[in-house]
Amino acid sequence: MNRNSTEAEFDTEAFSRELTEVTRLFRQKTREHSALLKEAEKAGWEASAVERAQAVLKEIEDLQPRLHDLGLVADDYLASRLPVSHRARF
Repeated sequence: MNRNSTEAEFDTEAFSRELTEVTRLFRQKTREHSALLKEAEKAGWEASAVERAQAVLKEIEDLQPRLHDLGLVADDYLASRLPVSHRARF
C-alpha cells in the first residue's frame, strides 16, 4: 500500500487483503509465542525453549511496522474523505 496514493488510487480490496493477512499473522504468532512461553516455563526456562519463544517474538515485532503503516494509510484515506473545512481538526 502506498501511503501517498490519491483517493482515486486507493484500492480498498488490496488494503483489506493486506490488513487481513497482517492481522492473521499477528494473531497466529501471538498465540504461538504464548504457547512457547508456557512450554519454556514448564521446561524450567531452558535456554532453547526461551530462544524459540524469542524468535517468534521477533517475528511479531517485525509485523508491527506493517500494522503501523496500514494504520497511517487508513488515516490518510479517511482524512482525504473529510470536507476541507474539517481537515484542520483531524
